[in-house]
Amino acid sequence: MLSIGKLLTEEQGRLTVRRVLSVDDGTAKVETTYESAGSFGDVHYTDLGTLWSYIRPDGTLFGEWKGGLRTDGNDTAVYRGITGGTYIETTKHSRTYRGALTFENARGALTELNSVLAIFEMEIDDTGKLNYRTWKLEDRSPERICGESVANERER
Repeated sequence: MLSIGKLLTEEQGRLTVRRVLSVDDGTAKVETTYESAGSFGDVHYTDLGTLWSYIRPDGTLFGEWKGGLRTDGNDTAVYRGITGGTYIETTKHSRTYRGALTFENARGALTELNSVLAIFEMEIDDTGKLNYRTWKLEDRSPERICGESVANERER
């Protein structure tokens, strides 16, 4: 059984670019790029990310996500994932995205992120301001918990 684990990252930033990539089959494919600043524990970093999403006929969004983190000490990590989203009623362009991503090639202060499967939520308001958080997805199955307990006992 999986469960939402600890908060991994928390960011604030803004959209920098939006453009329409295509309108094939009557569905708009839109690219959105953002820059944000955040923290992973006590490590500060900047994030440059891009997502593209299809605006479905029912108004929901589906897309892919990718980006990179760089700490003040020049440690880096990249991520990629999938997302679904919705526009927030009573606003012009505000929306919420939720999805899953994985971190790769993390170095230095970000090494703990390697191969972590995370879930995320990003909220973007009408002015382009964004708030973005990720949480670790953890395996809480009884076998996994028991297996970890047995392994921990063996190490002692």
